[in-house]
Amino acid sequence: MRLFFGLELEPSVKLTIDKWREINLPPLEGTVPVANFHITLAFLGAVPVQQHETLLELAQQVSHPAFSITLDQMGYWPKPKTLWIGPSHIPPALRDLASSLSAKASRLGLPKDSRPYVPHISLYRKQASNPPVCLMQPDISIDFEHFCLFESRSGRSGVQYQVLERWPLNTGLSVREKLARGRLDH
Repeated sequence: MRLFFGLELEPSVKLTIDKWREINLPPLEGTVPVANFHITLAFLGAVPVQQHETLLELAQQVSHPAFSITLDQMGYWPKPKTLWIGPSHIPPALRDLASSLSAKASRLGLPKDSRPYVPHISLYRKQASNPPVCLMQPDISIDFEHFCLFESRSGRSGVQYQVLERWPLNTGLSVREKLARGRLDH
């Protein structure tokens, strides 16, 4: 199973990102499907079945605060030929969560990325050159209260990412406050 830890986006956020993409960028090849929008925390690669349960146990031990980000910049990586959007400011809670999950996976002998962590959402892949400048920089705020374990599945219709498990982040809210905000998960 090809797995990664990541941040799941609400459907409304995915649609907001897609609308921004439609308005501010020209039609380009290699469009990432809206359903695949996510932010990777730690790529794990092919995880042997016998390590899957241990990985779930390690993730259960993670205790980090909830956080918010604002997608406010666009970037392009020439080597993977990927156009993306992400936050110009990375909250310490996000950086710490990604680092913690990567360290836990590394203890299982899973690969650790040596590059600096850059949270992003891929919009287009296989772009031969840096696309034209967007009409307007993104300005999309997102709150995160959980992280997930995703499986990357390749099929006839391309790659799909399926959430296998979710873990809450510490919101700092009491049960009463969560009920008042309609955020109590069963």
